[in-house]
Amino acid sequence: MRPGLPGILAEEEYAPPFSLLGRFGQPREVARASLWLASEQAPYVTGSVDAGYTNR
Repeated sequence: MRPGLPGILAEEEYAPPFSLLGRFGQPREVARASLWLASEQAPYVTGSVDAGYTNR
């Protein structure tokens, strides 16, 4: 838990169960992925993005 914030988990405590990488994406990583998905380089990509959570 975060010091001074009772009941609020730090990222390193919360992220591992929800991400195969064990962390959340950084804003720059999310932005780059979003730009790529919106580009003409990804015309056949469909479905949802969930960091592989449903593939466990």
